[in-house]
Amino acid sequence: MKAKIIITMLAAAVCLTGCSDSRVTSGAASDPFASSSDAVEAESSAIEAESSATEAQSDTTESAAASEEPELSDKDYEELFGKYQSGYADFGDRSFEYKDGVIEKSFTATTKGNEYDVEYGYMAYINGIPQKISLNGGEPQEMVSVTLPPNTEQKITLDIKPSLTEDIKSEKELQVKFLSIFNPSYKPQGQYVGFGNAHNGTADGKQVIQPDGSEESISDMKTTTEYESVAITKEVKKKYSLGDMDAIGYIMISDGTIPLKSGESSAKTDILMLGNTANTYRVFLYKNHERIQINGCDCAEMKVENGKLSILSVEIPDVQNRDILYAVAIPIDDTENIINLCKSGSALILSEDDPIYKYVQELEEQEQ
Repeated sequence: MKAKIIITMLAAAVCLTGCSDSRVTSGAASDPFASSSDAVEAESSAIEAESSATEAQSDTTESAAASEEPELSDKDYEELFGKYQSGYADFGDRSFEYKDGVIEKSFTATTKGNEYDVEYGYMAYINGIPQKISLNGGEPQEMVSVTLPPNTEQKITLDIKPSLTEDIKSEKELQVKFLSIFNPSYKPQGQYVGFGNAHNGTADGKQVIQPDGSEESISDMKTTTEYESVAITKEVKKKYSLGDMDAIGYIMISDGTIPLKSGESSAKTDILMLGNTANTYRVFLYKNHERIQINGCDCAEMKVENGKLSILSVEIPDVQNRDILYAVAIPIDDTENIINLCKSGSALILSEDDPIYKYVQELEEQEQ
């Protein structure tokens, strides 16, 4: 069975991700750039509601899979999964400027009341081109992260020296978009194959800059457009486990795991995109937070049409058990009614040789 990465592209201001199995809770992490305490209350309510639903589901499946399910103590749960599910930071004193060929975005993070450290990872794109970020003067990378201890205040500065392909260097205005990822260092361990709130991705609006000629030139990106578009019928919904797709502003992954056959080093998955507003998106694929190729290309371009499902089959080489995979999509024609940036839910590569593989397969069969 191939797993499916689903990206719902709908007209909404914020994208949230979540993925769950019978051992984890799923829900919406707080907006990493929010400055209101309302975000904490909303997050708490969402986690409590989803936790109750997950517990109910767990009760129905526990007896059927009890012989396969390892016993874990509350301490094990908290250490392996629980402490990565909550946490909050107020982000205030935000600023943004483009000066002397450098984009600088800065803000102050306050973590009053947290029980555990909380981590935020950052990515950035200019007109759909991935950028390298320097965090507080550090080495530029496509993803940087900062860990914030409880009850502290810390200033965070993200610097970018724009890298642009020749086709966009002549644009009069460029759109700069940041993606924040909640607790990106989390890796499923033991029987926990889901992510819950960990790896939730949130877009931080967009800023506009006028190029001044100092931007670095990079090679054009090789792009694949080999996807298919099908009408979303009842049969298609069932085949791809789409469920109720009327929800707005939600990104999900239909299968929490991508199977890896014993003795093999490549896996297959489908990138699925749908939404209620037509547009074309540039899609990037990441393995363990590092950008990888999509069928031999740097990225994919996929058009979203209302009432249709866009399907791109992908073969991922050089994977190992417990690798993590996700996709990020950016609209090419960015208008007011188009969501500006989306991250799919993260998926776990799970080998048939992994002791937990059989248990996960049984759970998936019960859900069908």
